[in-house]
Amino acid sequence: MDKETNKKTIDRNNISEIVKLSILKKKFKQYLIDAGKTDFKSTSYPKYLVVSLVMVLEEMLLDCLEYVKKHETTGLYTIDNSMFQLVLNKSNKYDFALKYLKKYNSTFKYSDSVFFSYRKVLDTFEAKTGDKLMIEPDVVNFIAYILSSFQYELVEISLTMVEYSKRKTLTADSLLLALKTQFKDMYPRIKLKIDSMKEIKPSETSGEEAEETEEAEEAEEAEVEEAEEAEEAEEAEDEDDDEKLETDKVGKVKVEEVKVVNKKKVELKKDFKTSKQEKEEPHETNSKKQVKKNTEKSDKNNLNQDLEEDLEQDLEQDLKEKKTKKVVKK
Repeated sequence: MDKETNKKTIDRNNISEIVKLSILKKKFKQYLIDAGKTDFKSTSYPKYLVVSLVMVLEEMLLDCLEYVKKHETTGLYTIDNSMFQLVLNKSNKYDFALKYLKKYNSTFKYSDSVFFSYRKVLDTFEAKTGDKLMIEPDVVNFIAYILSSFQYELVEISLTMVEYSKRKTLTADSLLLALKTQFKDMYPRIKLKIDSMKEIKPSETSGEEAEETEEAEEAEEAEVEEAEEAEEAEEAEDEDDDEKLETDKVGKVKVEEVKVVNKKKVELKKDFKTSKQEKEEPHETNSKKQVKKNTEKSDKNNLNQDLEEDLEQDLEQDLKEKKTKKVVKK
């Protein structure tokens, strides 16, 4: 693959495309808090740091393209770990990264440790170099580890320099000085990029003037951050409206469900009452029949008893009459 052709198209990333300034400032501020440097100001330092890291990342990947070969089976141009190791060791360009290698742990995921959208930069690189380029996952994680380690070292060096000069503001100049201590090959290009973003020549400013320039840039970035926060708030409001609408829908559904349940309960109660009545009616009928039968039996018994008494009385009367007749005859 042609390295120079790709270089013209890759090194044009806009900072807003790979990270939101508001999120970047929050992350960097939290880092300063964790480092016990709460009294330090960062101004535009995080933005220039991200630009520097992205340029280092792209330089590494572009150097890997010199060794990429087409895979016979898949047909993909693959950047694997052996190629990346070859790039690191072929010259002194990446000597700054060699000191991190011993502490690398492949079980950890480092992509979230860098201050920008690491995956988005890789996707952009792959898209611009061709759909058939693939970076193996272990290489992706290894490069993320190098970048995260490098970014924290740059910040520590910058903090030390600023503190030594009895200042409390991290500037583009403090970052450039830190970068200069790490490598020579990429430094001129990164410096040129940062100077072009500042739109001012370094020779025209020094000391307090440089800090004033940084503060002016920070004011401009504050407006961008406010716009981003307003956009985020609008998105959050839209999400709340959607959630409320969904809640209303769910509420209506639940009301309808309750109505259906209540209706079913009424129907069940009605069915139960009807069933109970149907069970009780035969019982009442049988009871009445039994009472009637008992009454009839009692009446019959009473009648028989009366007949027996009348019969006895008649017999006694007959006996008396016969006795009387016998006495008269004598």
